Amino acid sequence: MCRILEDMRKESLKKRIKEGMREAALRISSVRKYAFEEIANRSGLSFEEINQRKAKQNT
Repeated sequence: MCRILEDMRKESLKKRIKEGMREAALRISSVRKYAFEEIANRSGLSFEEINQRKAKQNT
């Protein structure tokens, strides 16, 4: 039972970290100092994912 809970905790942590990376990439892209390709390369997110998030943010 403890192993299941530990696995769930780790998975939740991974999701929160990835969401934090997404949010950071959005903030960086709003400054327009860096190209989306560079943000994608450094954050580990896909170019398409950054574009989709940016589009949602602008609506």
